[in-house]
Amino acid sequence: MLWLLFKKFFMIGLFSFGGGYAMLPLFQKEFIKTGIITNDRFLEIMTISQMTPGSFAINAATFIGKDNGGFLGALVSTIAVSLPSLLILLIFMKTLSKYKDHPTKVRIFDGLKPAVLGFVLAAVFLLGKESALDLKNISFFVVSMLLLMTDKVHPILVIFLMGGANILL
Repeated sequence: MLWLLFKKFFMIGLFSFGGGYAMLPLFQKEFIKTGIITNDRFLEIMTISQMTPGSFAINAATFIGKDNGGFLGALVSTIAVSLPSLLILLIFMKTLSKYKDHPTKVRIFDGLKPAVLGFVLAAVFLLGKESALDLKNISFFVVSMLLLMTDKVHPILVIFLMGGANILL
């Protein structure tokens, strides 16, 4: 199991551009569809990962690793998801800064932007279709989106507000 966790998280870390949310379709494919975790557990992990300090990807890897391999699983998963970024940064640090304004580099990164948006929207769709679409959940979604779009309410406060509202309702 430790080797499987390492391979899956290393590949996710290697091929995910755009951060944690861009990784969601890969998490879906590698862990939920293969039965390593349930969709409900993944939604719990997403919520906890948002509420705890650190990046979403590292937190999610740690929780999934712990669920499937205890402390060593958490350690292996966390290292595996972080390792590709570290290696890429070490290899390309000088090259990227030397050619930061090179037209080819700019075009590559401009091409990655819509791909990252596609990953995020795919994650929204994949998680949304697994969620119960009742009036309460749709209302929570709309209120959360409106609060977050104003830039006046911190995302962590929105999480606590929605959790508290769900307890009360």
